[in-house]
Amino acid sequence: IRDRVVTGVQTCALPICLTSPCGGQPPIRTADSVSPVSRLATTLNVHWRTVVSQRHMVQAAVVACVVSAVVLSLAQPTVYEASVELIVPPRTSTRVLADSPATVTGSALERGTRNELAVIEGDVVRTAVQAALRLPSAPEPPVATAVRRTDIIRITVRNADPASAAALAQAYADTYMATRAEQVTVELTTATDELGATIGRLQAQLAQTPDTSADRPALEGQLDAAQLTLEHLDLELLSRTSGVTLVSPAAIPTDPVAPRR
Repeated sequence: IRDRVVTGVQTCALPICLTSPCGGQPPIRTADSVSPVSRLATTLNVHWRTVVSQRHMVQAAVVACVVSAVVLSLAQPTVYEASVELIVPPRTSTRVLADSPATVTGSALERGTRNELAVIEGDVVRTAVQAALRLPSAPEPPVATAVRRTDIIRITVRNADPASAAALAQAYADTYMATRAEQVTVELTTATDELGATIGRLQAQLAQTPDTSADRPALEGQLDAAQLTLEHLDLELLSRTSGVTLVSPAAIPTDPVAPRR
């Protein structure tokens, strides 16, 4: 009994490790004790090992994409493009019969340009080109664009054959000029008839207006202006031209515009 009595503090029978767990093992690291940088490095390392382990699959996918792109490019038909440039001034009827110079240089010019583009791309010119070239079917439609701040209109045609592209572009330009000449003739004839009727009414009014009337000078001025315009229209009608000038004819293209290589 005396041997079992302990004075003071009773000690544990097991050894106590003050600085590290028993056996000299390092302390266990919990999730809270790992820094964000270490976690990011570990994640990247895992992903990199995955990519390296599957690099053959990645390489195969890249090769497949490249081969597919090359095959699709080679499968596309070759397309050539030819263009013609024309100087297309406002029509005579627009210039001569305009109410004021500001009207000619403003909205009337823009509207006139849009009308010319519509004529070039329209069915009338396209049908005439088909008949002129004796084509079994309607040819490729042209694309007409106006060059900004100029009177130039560019006619562009695309075709699988370079010679055909140039021939069609030139045919569209020639047919348009012929069509415009016919339209201008009709417009001038109509304007001449209308102006002649206006001159007849002014002459009748002057015949009934006394020489001392205050209205007579204004009527005489209108009559003189109408007669001068009629003379101008008669001269334009005699020329029977479209007024269009060929700037650059169509040339046979050497390089295709599609596919891009």
